[in-house]
Amino acid sequence: MRALTLCAAGKVRSAAMAWALKDCGIEAVPAGLLSESRDFILGIGNLVDKVILMDNDLLPKLPSELTPKLTIVDLGPDVWMNPLHRDLIRRVRSVVKLWGSEGRFSNVTVRPPSSSA
Repeated sequence: MRALTLCAAGKVRSAAMAWALKDCGIEAVPAGLLSESRDFILGIGNLVDKVILMDNDLLPKLPSELTPKLTIVDLGPDVWMNPLHRDLIRRVRSVVKLWGSEGRFSNVTVRPPSSSA
């Protein structure tokens, strides 16, 4: 199994998910929908079995050709700023564990609670 994990820049949310997938024996590479070209995303997307989008708000940026491979893990915007942030790692590992128990990749929402100003 090979996966492409996508967030805005490909450095935090998608990187954390890629590491969690690798820990389970799934080859995964992170990338950014706002930092990589459409051709790059499509090229890698065509080589993988699964495309995992880490923020539902980025869905309009995803090339439509990849939607048949799409699973959404809606973490919302990057509030962690670090792919090794303890809360982020806990969230992505819980999703990977859920997928393992279900035997499939299902869409999941794991957004942190909004902070009130």
